[in-house]
Amino acid sequence: VEEANLAYNVSAVRKALGDGQEGEQFIQTVPTRGYRFVAPVHAQSRAPEARPARAPRALVGIVAAALAIGALIGGVAVRRLGRSEPPVRVVRFEIPVATDSKFLQRPAISPDGTRLAFVAGGPMFQLHVRALDGAGAMPLPGTGGAQQPFFSPDGQSIGFFADFFLMKVDLATGHVTKLCPAPTGLGASWGTDNRIYFSPEEYGGISVVSASGGQPEALTDVGPEEVMHGWPQLLPGERSLMFTRWDTEAAADAKIEVVSLDRRERRTVLEGGYAAKYVSTGHLVYVRRGALMAVPFDAATLRLTGTPFKVMEGIAFSYFGEPLFDVAPSGMLAYFPGGAFRLRSDMVWIELPDGKRQAVEAPSGFYVDPVLSPDARRLALAPLYGRSPDIWVADLTRGTWTRLTVNPRVDCAPVWRPDDPAAILFTMLRGGTHSADLFSVPADASRPPELVYESPYTEFASSSSAAAGLVAFTEYRPDTKGDIWLLQLGAKPAARPFLRTPFDESTPAFSPDGAWLAYESDETGRFEIYARAVSGTGGKWHISNGGGDRPRWSRDGHEIVYGAASA
Repeated sequence: VEEANLAYNVSAVRKALGDGQEGEQFIQTVPTRGYRFVAPVHAQSRAPEARPARAPRALVGIVAAALAIGALIGGVAVRRLGRSEPPVRVVRFEIPVATDSKFLQRPAISPDGTRLAFVAGGPMFQLHVRALDGAGAMPLPGTGGAQQPFFSPDGQSIGFFADFFLMKVDLATGHVTKLCPAPTGLGASWGTDNRIYFSPEEYGGISVVSASGGQPEALTDVGPEEVMHGWPQLLPGERSLMFTRWDTEAAADAKIEVVSLDRRERRTVLEGGYAAKYVSTGHLVYVRRGALMAVPFDAATLRLTGTPFKVMEGIAFSYFGEPLFDVAPSGMLAYFPGGAFRLRSDMVWIELPDGKRQAVEAPSGFYVDPVLSPDARRLALAPLYGRSPDIWVADLTRGTWTRLTVNPRVDCAPVWRPDDPAAILFTMLRGGTHSADLFSVPADASRPPELVYESPYTEFASSSSAAAGLVAFTEYRPDTKGDIWLLQLGAKPAARPFLRTPFDESTPAFSPDGAWLAYESDETGRFEIYARAVSGTGGKWHISNGGGDRPRWSRDGHEIVYGAASA
């Protein structure tokens, strides 16, 4: 505790108490030592009062550490719950959390409840570790882009997801190890048998892999009526694994299930809750309708033994609905307060070169991947109105909106077909072996989507060219990050690699004549814009000089427009 901070807060307490007024003193300064409370204290009996129902006494000792979100700062609050008059001990410190809510990640508490791991930092967010009684956070080099951190049972390592891999970092040496491919990840649990149980992709089941790395093994499969499994946690004895199952993308349709690790038998424990964690008080702590709930649970019989009750409200959720909290076995709870984040964006026309702006009338939502039709009269896009986007077409002359897909997963990255200006090619996240593939749908929704191109990897189209008869898309493989491919449509669509390097290349854009591709690459250590001939002859042109992303060509082909951090 810094002396200046202590003096400031003691001064505030004195002012609130009226210390010194009429000669009465409450707080005394002890030179070179600190402060002490010196007012007389006496007991006062009170008649019994009717009190609302409280949490069971078994929860006495559960501790909450709150990461309060500000623009760049947070705080930690420590409290004990469950007593009739709960004493509260609050400790606050600053942490450099993300300023953009879409980068917020769940914090992780060490098994002994003494340390906090969180994602923060500059352009490439990385892991940080802070002791709750320490003076500052320690960044962990080599963990750029980290997501979903979790501790090893001994607290000496942290697992995380980054660059389409499940990874770990040794806290003593700082050594970072890639364990196995994992495209997205939705939580993990590290067992004392040195095996990690994790959700490798958002629309898949639970897998297990050695903490030393290797080939993962599927533990649960997503059934025909299910959407995804996530947030696994080993239960005491490590013979069963708890996880959340969704049959739709609505939180109310979530179920908390357990699966036996030897027989692979599954059982539903609780309906209407998700993201459950077991704590040593004999409770499941989980989320329901935006509140943190708890219910008595017998880890031996895997059954509920009491009635659920509300622990607290005000936990924050990421923009896609992930609750931002973690609970250690000891009962230490870390969470971001603030409620659900809702991303919103506005669509505008920007006239060049003067930059005049004109709003595009649209319902309130978060709009991504807009692409104009060849005649510039329609706009295909993937707005996010709920948890997952679908493909829509806006008729800019009539002001109408047509929904083309209804997918419980994700439909995104639309482009207009080069061989059919009345149809749209897009990426559909399917789950399973073929997690994300290219589909086609008529722009008037007269037919359901049809599969056009599939592979074991994830593809996102970003541009098409009627002149070249090609579609350019980015394919993500664990060994090469993003690569640019060209798709030739026809009776048997075929794709060929255009640019495969160890770097991350993405968002290719055709020039109007189909002769050039502009794209972004991080080969210099940050994303810049480049251009190459589609024929593959010649070299590359470095377009931007201060960072850039998502290039687009002007309709006359004389200019490339791209995004940049600052002008």
